Amino acid sequence: MFARFLLCGLFLIAVDAADEINIPLAISPIIKDLIPKSTIDELNKLTADQHALLQSAFKKHGSNATALATDLRRNNPELAIKIHELMTEFESRVQKLPAEGKSFVTKVIEILQNIVNEKDLQKASSEIVQQWQTLMKSTKSTIEQQFPTVPKVLDSDKFKKFATEKHR
Repeated sequence: MFARFLLCGLFLIAVDAADEINIPLAISPIIKDLIPKSTIDELNKLTADQHALLQSAFKKHGSNATALATDLRRNNPELAIKIHELMTEFESRVQKLPAEGKSFVTKVIEILQNIVNEKDLQKASSEIVQQWQTLMKSTKSTIEQQFPTVPKVLDSDKFKKFATEKHR
């Protein structure tokens, strides 16, 4: 499970690092809302060289989280440690969720990993809203404690409208 979180964190960094990487996760509010603000803040502090290294590792290794992590450790051990610490924080928040909440987070990450265009993003958004609506109220409350903006996004009329619109 940790590899998935590391991979999503690397997606986020790689996407934020350069506009030429065409990964729609950059426009998905869910992935950013699922990652703790403190983690996002730390990722935003990375230097241009660190962003370039992450971008390069991502391009070389794609969805192979093990190869990505190995590449980072070899090329910039300090950055690898920092990324590991950030992803550990994320994982610790997920571990505080009940089983249903952990399952929801895992499903969201799996869904987001399959996005290649806006139509896929819209379909993914619809799937995520459906998953969210099936959760028990207590699970939603616990998710809100760990990831405060997730419920705001998933319950927003704007997001629901996007998720249910016909793709042009």
